[in-house]
Amino acid sequence: MALWQKQLMRILVPMHGFVTWNGGVDLMRVISAALRAVRSDQQIELVYAFPYVWPNQSEASLRLREMVHGYALDGTIVECDEDGRGINLAAVDNDADVIFPTMWPIKTRHRPKVAYIYDFQHRELPHLFTETERARRDAEFAELAARSDAMFATSQHVASCMQRYLGVAADRILVMPYTPYMQDAWFDLSSDGVRHRYGIGTRYVLVSNHFWVHKDHGTAIRAFLMLAAESGFENLELVLTGDTTDSRDAGHFERLQALIRDSGHASRIHVLGFIDKAEQLALLRDAAMLVQPTLFEGGPGGGASYEAVGLGIPLLLSDIAVNLEVQGERVGYFAAGDASDLAVQMRRVLSEPMPTVDRAVLHSRSIERL
Repeated sequence: MALWQKQLMRILVPMHGFVTWNGGVDLMRVISAALRAVRSDQQIELVYAFPYVWPNQSEASLRLREMVHGYALDGTIVECDEDGRGINLAAVDNDADVIFPTMWPIKTRHRPKVAYIYDFQHRELPHLFTETERARRDAEFAELAARSDAMFATSQHVASCMQRYLGVAADRILVMPYTPYMQDAWFDLSSDGVRHRYGIGTRYVLVSNHFWVHKDHGTAIRAFLMLAAESGFENLELVLTGDTTDSRDAGHFERLQALIRDSGHASRIHVLGFIDKAEQLALLRDAAMLVQPTLFEGGPGGGASYEAVGLGIPLLLSDIAVNLEVQGERVGYFAAGDASDLAVQMRRVLSEPMPTVDRAVLHSRSIERL
């Protein structure tokens, strides 16, 4: 019997790979919300497969895992080994009809599977990778494509890369539409309380990114410093949230810290590091805007852009190709890597009335109401 003819479809959602990276946790939140929305028309059961906790797992990684548990409570949660075989056994043991999406190649043919490839950064920014790393990614992605029944991408850009670099036919690729959304839980914390806890004022620009080199925090900091020196922006602050480690460039974060220390405006720049998701969303609700200065993304704008558009917060994005797929009101662009152009766009947004986050209006247009 075809899957779409069954009264009930059970989907195994493997968290392998996603729970170790904040962007992956945010992506799976979007996917989970989308699958829950579909259940109004189809009978779907979700089974979330988590890899076993490994010895000496970092505190940050455990916190990410807990964040996923927080939005996976609507389904069944199981644990399995950290490999494709473990995912496959979890699918068989839980009578899943399909595995979606998997970052791990699964060799057996017991269940249909849809593979996810996050991006082709090693092809498009090869200078950030060693030759060995580039070869490893090519091999892993090729195996994923060969062993999967279909492919999943969060952008048309990545889908085109799958076709170009892996030879995947277009009709084998599912591309997730740009899907900004809002959830009631995003209002659980008082934004005033979170701002007070971190010593943040009432007028600030927010950047929520992992501190990787390609996220280009330096451009956002330099643009802010241009405005900070101008009359009329004396109370403007910059808030940076996200994991501060970059394994490929151990000195990257320290260089950013030095830039801030030497700027003369260090007291107005708040580097919070990795904070709870609820706190990050509370800060986003009160932000004058979200800035996404990234030089590379797999999905349009990164995870925070979905939340900003969903909340109606102004969003300024670097004009790289994948970011042009972002759709929504109050979305603007600046030349990637150009702090002066970003400052111009920030000045424009700050000249407009501050956004009002109306919970009822946002809820009515949320993806969960589709």
